[in-house]
Amino acid sequence: MRAYYGAQQKEAYMHEVFQASIHVRHIREVDVPDPTYFSVIEGHDSAIVVDTGYGVGDNRGWVDESVAVPYRVINTHGHLDHVQGNWRFEEAWISAADLPAYRNANSRMMRLSTFFQLGIANGMPKSAKDEFIAPPKTVMHPLNGEERFDLGGVHVSVISLPGHTKGEIGLLVEEDRLLLSGDSFSDDCFMFCDNHDTLDALRHSAEKALALPFDTYLGSHTHSALPREFLDTVRRNARERRVVPGSEEIINGVATLTIQAEGPYGVSKIRIPASAPSA
Repeated sequence: MRAYYGAQQKEAYMHEVFQASIHVRHIREVDVPDPTYFSVIEGHDSAIVVDTGYGVGDNRGWVDESVAVPYRVINTHGHLDHVQGNWRFEEAWISAADLPAYRNANSRMMRLSTFFQLGIANGMPKSAKDEFIAPPKTVMHPLNGEERFDLGGVHVSVISLPGHTKGEIGLLVEEDRLLLSGDSFSDDCFMFCDNHDTLDALRHSAEKALALPFDTYLGSHTHSALPREFLDTVRRNARERRVVPGSEEIINGVATLTIQAEGPYGVSKIRIPASAPSA
């Protein structure tokens, strides 16, 4: 773990860095119960910053200090723990299908909540509130889910993986045989949040991913990669939809149930709206 001191502020923002593969670093931004990570894919000529976290740490400062080549920011989807950090960057790319979720995540109410729940606890001064809660000036560009980037020594393909959200994308780091999957195939996947898609969409995305050339995949809420074979369990869970008895739970104000499947590589949990266990 290292401390980065922002150019404008003297508080230390901690970033825990994991080398996920030859070309990929995975970075934990803040100290929260459910850790959220952003990633950097770096080639000889350019780089991709994958997601920007909550933005309460100086993630832009860390990137500028740690990445030696020009870069672009790509958001895997539009939820607040992946895009609120965009405010420090001039431009970013996201699936057009997730732009409504992106705008909601960056509403004044959502950013105000993040500031007081996470920002203050992680070292942001109260004097930064007005700047943080203001609408980001980041110029957003749409992705179509078929882009491919040559970063110099490593190629990265954008893969459309709807399910967790309608516009969720993954990034296939071809030479590393690693898929950065955002929140698509978590072992505890939320399918009730803003702009979520159907279980059928998630199953189709898992089938699509299993046809790709990768060995492991890395989500946005863990520093450890999962084997591609775990996707078989995720796919089966989305197909069979076996509700766990007594799993009713209110999460973020939504009544949910859990469907679950077990396989040789672990347990897949998917949280779905209690009102639609077969959706």
